[in-house]
Amino acid sequence: MLLVQKYIFKEHLDSGEKLFEVFHRHSIEIWKRIFSWLIVGITIPIWILLYAHDLGYNYSWWWAIAWITLSLSWILYHFIDWYFDVMLITNYSILHVQWHGIFDKESSRIEYEDMKEVNISTEGVMQTIFDYGQIEIATMSGGKTTFQNIPNPQEAEQTLRRYKMNFAKFQRLTDGNEMEQILSEMVNQHVWKYGTENGFLPRR
Repeated sequence: MLLVQKYIFKEHLDSGEKLFEVFHRHSIEIWKRIFSWLIVGITIPIWILLYAHDLGYNYSWWWAIAWITLSLSWILYHFIDWYFDVMLITNYSILHVQWHGIFDKESSRIEYEDMKEVNISTEGVMQTIFDYGQIEIATMSGGKTTFQNIPNPQEAEQTLRRYKMNFAKFQRLTDGNEMEQILSEMVNQHVWKYGTENGFLPRR
């Protein structure tokens, strides 16, 4: 599944950036919409077609087909809206992707090193029973980004903290390696120029 999502969301990633985790909103959000439209847009017109003749009415099949087609299109629209509103976890940062329409998408980025704190909250009976809630990320610059209706927010919070910690470890390792490389190049230049390493490092 992640391989498919890597392809779908690759347009939001920078060169060399790798996608590790994808958090969608809880599926109950889309099922509430689908269920209501299944009742209004499909069950009702089918019921009318089946029983209208017995009640003395004569409805056209074309009318029912148009109603059902419109309802299915609306269901598909809401499913796409749910699927593309995601939180992406990469090796560089966290991305908040929002889908507002076929030609209207936006994404915002939170760098791991800019993350200050992560807070979670649940509101109401539904969120408590089905275990979903909000995740709020505060940044060093004073901004806040909220991800709505994330399943198992406690686990999601732990995942964010783990990737932030892993990024910090990797950053320290990278900085250390770069420093060693710089010192090695300086020593090599000194040896090439003076033929010895003596006197390169300052006395303590």
